[in-house]
Amino acid sequence: MFTNEQCMVSDLLTLPLMAQLPSDLLRRLDTSPLYPPRGAVARMRAKLEERLGHFIMIYRAVPSSSDDGKLHLCRVVAPAPLTAAEIEQLHQAEALFSGLVFVAYAKPLSLGMGAVVT
Repeated sequence: MFTNEQCMVSDLLTLPLMAQLPSDLLRRLDTSPLYPPRGAVARMRAKLEERLGHFIMIYRAVPSSSDDGKLHLCRVVAPAPLTAAEIEQLHQAEALFSGLVFVAYAKPLSLGMGAVVT
């Protein structure tokens, strides 16, 4: 039997960006602030990803209280270079789904300095 947290992490691993991360990096990643999209949220995420041509991840608007030395996605993956109009599309999605933040990461995947893989 899987715990709710294990199911959420499993759902996150099916997302295109997460599937491209090295396994060592995945093990050290703090997934607690990430929101595993389902239903209408999942459809919006996929639509934005297709429209913008970048990876889209969704965060809970409430910051994580986790400080256990794990890595955070925003520190290891390069952000997407977006126009003002593209940023507005993310804001429109956020307005539809209160409490969620839509973030675009560069495609193709580009790991930053904090992503040293051992």
